[in-house]
Amino acid sequence: MSQLIYSFDTQATPSLSEVGGKSLSLILTTRAGLPVPGGLARTVDFFDAWTERIKATPKWLAYRFVAPSEEGSKTNQDHPSATKDEDSGEGEA
Repeated sequence: MSQLIYSFDTQATPSLSEVGGKSLSLILTTRAGLPVPGGLARTVDFFDAWTERIKATPKWLAYRFVAPSEEGSKTNQDHPSATKDEDSGEGEA
């Protein structure tokens, strides 16, 4: 299992894709001896389980596939998982 949290004063050097630019910069700045308040960096893997649970919810799907504006963006009816009403042929939203 990969490491999920790095303290800013860690001697390990996480990758940019693992912790992001800001966290990596804070870790390296701390290591260089410059003043940085104590803290920690959560890795991308830290959020994986949470992200997967969120993406499986109906609210996420509604947010993801409903148009933020009316200018040609996709709606629930445009999404491949939208079900068809067998009597009318219309999508259910």
